Amino acid sequence: MKITYRLTIHFSVIVGIILLLFSLYVYDSASSAREKLFFERLRSEAIIKTNLILDLKVNADILQLIYSNAHILSREQIAIFDSTGNLIYHDV
Repeated sequence: MKITYRLTIHFSVIVGIILLLFSLYVYDSASSAREKLFFERLRSEAIIKTNLILDLKVNADILQLIYSNAHILSREQIAIFDSTGNLIYHDV
């Protein structure tokens, strides 16, 4: 095998490994950022709904009506329980 072919193959393998490692790093970083953002939004929505129900005494039926058209996290449901474990509010 000629030296030029051998150098070309080595260079291609090295570049391929570097691209693979970089791609894995970018994928992992983006995945972590998405997960962090998701849980921040979920926590924020839960705090807002808890404050509306417990502090402002908003009726659960009215809260359902408010949030039925504004889906921040459309597939996630939030349930609020009191200190004894009784269900106070649940997204439907």
